[in-house]
Amino acid sequence: VVSADKLQRFIFVTLVEIDSIIKEKIMVSKNSASSAMRKRCTSATVSATVPVAGGSKNIKSVNTATSSFNKGDAIFEMKQSISSLREVKNMTQSLLRASDARLEELEDQKEEAQRELNDLRRQLQTPMKRQLSLSDMVSFYREQMNIPDEDRQDQFEKCARLENIIDTIDNEILRATEEKEKMKDSLAKLEKDISAMEKSLEQEKVEKVNIMAEYERERHDILRKQENEAKESASKVAILQQKLSEAHARSDSIVKKYQEKGYEKKIENLQNDLLDMKRKLNKTQSDLSEKLKISQNTLEATLKLNQEDEQKIQTYVKQIGVFKEALAKSEQGVKEKEEVMNENLAMRKAEIEKLTEILQQKNYEMNEMEKKVIVSEYTVESLKKERSEKDKTIQSKGELITSLENEVKSLRREMVEKDKEAERKLGALRIEMMERITTAEVTARAQIKTCEEKMENLKISNESALKKKDDMIAALQTERDAMQTKRISDEKANNMRLDILRQEMALKMKEAEEAANLSLEEASRKLQELKADNERTLAEKDNL
Repeated sequence: VVSADKLQRFIFVTLVEIDSIIKEKIMVSKNSASSAMRKRCTSATVSATVPVAGGSKNIKSVNTATSSFNKGDAIFEMKQSISSLREVKNMTQSLLRASDARLEELEDQKEEAQRELNDLRRQLQTPMKRQLSLSDMVSFYREQMNIPDEDRQDQFEKCARLENIIDTIDNEILRATEEKEKMKDSLAKLEKDISAMEKSLEQEKVEKVNIMAEYERERHDILRKQENEAKESASKVAILQQKLSEAHARSDSIVKKYQEKGYEKKIENLQNDLLDMKRKLNKTQSDLSEKLKISQNTLEATLKLNQEDEQKIQTYVKQIGVFKEALAKSEQGVKEKEEVMNENLAMRKAEIEKLTEILQQKNYEMNEMEKKVIVSEYTVESLKKERSEKDKTIQSKGELITSLENEVKSLRREMVEKDKEAERKLGALRIEMMERITTAEVTARAQIKTCEEKMENLKISNESALKKKDDMIAALQTERDAMQTKRISDEKANNMRLDILRQEMALKMKEAEEAANLSLEEASRKLQELKADNERTLAEKDNL
């Protein structure tokens, strides 16, 4: 039987290795997936202008070379992560099989120990037999019966040992089953991750196929446009060749016509033709310069539009500043309201302090009245003492004594009445002060509550205004970015159009110069031929 510590250590080590491998592979797969998504989002469409004979065309093409390369790298990394996760899955499955085999081995060991324990228990249940003689029974009965049986003791110890072994095996089986369940859960999670990555890989493949189809479609469109432009340019070349042949025929007819009329007129006509050709050349140059001016004007107009966009952005920035000033004013108003509320609270506190001072004054008056009562009581006691002292001398003065007694009684009645009146006034003052204090506290609490509600509403409105301001700033920023990108793209397109117009103008000027040079050479050649004919005719006339 394997010890519990070794088995627990083995299971713990294997689980730690599996967890580390799974975490590493999941992190690698997540990083590869995130990099694939980032690389997938890098592809963008650009607008390019391609010069073609007869004009310029704006062709939208997709930068699919880098995007397909990046996607291929991302898909390769994803495939590698999926294969590594599958290796981890196979490893966990092999570990599960090993744990199953280990559980079967533990079950076999448990069954063997249980069989041995049952055999020992059966042996222990059999009655104990002793080899005793009659003399032993007579003399040493008690001693012989009390001697322990070593075999049975060994059997009992072995039973206890087997029970402990069975308990440890049961505990190990429970731990192994728990670890097996954990491994199954991790295997299920791993299978889910693998299936999710395979789904994402399939989606990548589908997106790649769609992008390739879109690229092929755009490529076919571009080829079709180029073929159409080539056909148009070929037709234009044919028309120009036809016009050139017509011009040659016309020049030949003119030459023949003027050969009949005379050499001088022919020379003048040729000079006029040369002048016409020069005028046409100047006209073509002026037309090309006008086209260049028009393109420059369009470029300036686009730049003016960009300046207007910048002015709009500046106005938006000014509006944002106005919004900020309004927000600052609203915050200043809130602060002023808070100051007014604080002043009101201070006034209420001052009123409460005044009321407390009045209450203290009333308490002071009540204390003074109590002092007066004590003084009056002291006077009564002094009078009593005087009366007791003068009792000896009052016998002859009964009327004075009776009058004094009446005065004392009246004074007592007055003092009692004054005490009652003072207590009544004091109770009324206390009730009035309590009512005033409670009303002041209630009003102050109500005002504080209303002020707190107003502050909360102002806070909410302020937060909403700030949120609106942030949203507006974000919208204006996005609009500004869009306008800036549009301006940059328009500038690029206009620059490309201007370059194309310049190239076309240079080509047309070159073609016109070549045509003029050819016509000039033809005219000079014909002039030389006419001069040679004239000299030959003159020589023939001289000979005649």
